[in-house]
Amino acid sequence: MSRPVLFRALLLALSLSVPAFGQAADGVDDMFDDPNAGIVEQPEEGIDVDALTAEKKPRFSGSATVGGGFVLGMTRWANPFTDAGVIALTPFYLVEGGLKLDVRPASFLRIYGSFEVNSPYVDPAHPNDTVIGFSPALVDELFLDYTLAELLFFRLGKQEITWGQGRLFDPGNFLLQAIDGISIKGFLPLGPNGLTLVGLGEGVLGDPPAYGELSELIAAAGLFETSFSRLTFGLSAYYRIAPGLRTGAYLKTPIAGVDVALEGVLEWGPDPTVMDSAAVLASLFWEGGRHKWQLILEYLFDTSVPDNLGHSMGLGVLARNWLPGGWRPGLRWVHSFADVSGQLLLGLEGPIAPYLRLAVAFPFRYGRSPGNYSRYLASDLPGVEYLERIEDGRIPGDPAAALLVMLTLSINF
Repeated sequence: MSRPVLFRALLLALSLSVPAFGQAADGVDDMFDDPNAGIVEQPEEGIDVDALTAEKKPRFSGSATVGGGFVLGMTRWANPFTDAGVIALTPFYLVEGGLKLDVRPASFLRIYGSFEVNSPYVDPAHPNDTVIGFSPALVDELFLDYTLAELLFFRLGKQEITWGQGRLFDPGNFLLQAIDGISIKGFLPLGPNGLTLVGLGEGVLGDPPAYGELSELIAAAGLFETSFSRLTFGLSAYYRIAPGLRTGAYLKTPIAGVDVALEGVLEWGPDPTVMDSAAVLASLFWEGGRHKWQLILEYLFDTSVPDNLGHSMGLGVLARNWLPGGWRPGLRWVHSFADVSGQLLLGLEGPIAPYLRLAVAFPFRYGRSPGNYSRYLASDLPGVEYLERIEDGRIPGDPAAALLVMLTLSINF
């Protein structure tokens, strides 16, 4: 193979490899996001909405990141030192730029946009004949907020919507694909919480669908949430021609400083008279201590796994103030008992100079791939910022175990 062809194949592998260990949150402070972040909430009482939102001048913010590193690992567990091609070294680089715009021309109106460009980039529609370079301007989010009579709250446009109580497993996150479409979300305050209704076209951004298929992309969803003292109760539903009807319910409450949640989901499929499967999630989350620990422990039971063997567990740990100098260790582990499969990631990330950070991560995968745990595995798994770089520097062949080292220079403005 000639050098240009080999170099091109390497860059294609860096940009197009299929996720094996999941993506990560946007940063350390987002490791354990609020599961209800996608709900439009009523402003708190006593806040002067006009004073906070009636800003005539647009607000701009942005970021720029350059970096690089390598991934060294095994493409499979068997005979790593004797079989050719089992151990591989893959270097990678990244160049990213982002810009955010926030305009509030009136107290009842807001326009928000988030945009980015990055490299390396290969057109996913033409992966084999595209020159690797910078991506076009990508729209992460672009929406308009509108408040009617300070009672009804609407958000229209391309937006991320997150439902459900899980951070490692997310069976109740019915609107995972909302970010790839156009949606309208409305919130009506009812008692201590309220009712959220969503209408969206899933997957309408991209290659235009045939006219007859357009109706198949339309989905509707609703979420009602209320509270009784310290106990919060929620009901949710989602419908699209395919995959059909999905319903859910959850309870959550703090107990001795630990956030406890129990969630159940029913998958009805296209025929709502017959239930296809069910899932139950139990979640514990704790944050505190002198070292600012954050702990997640989750259990998932999925009836779609035969013989009632669909038991999975997940664990997430992050210490924000344990090591000196701002270094933060993290761990994430998910495991399926049915097929003894799972993934484990250990990592350490911290500053070595102003704006310059070093990350070292050890991702491991074992058992069958994909494992039974992967059906409801969260798409944005909790972790520190370096986890998302695993995909950029992944070894071709979906590594079983690897060492990732990455150095980044990042500036926010």
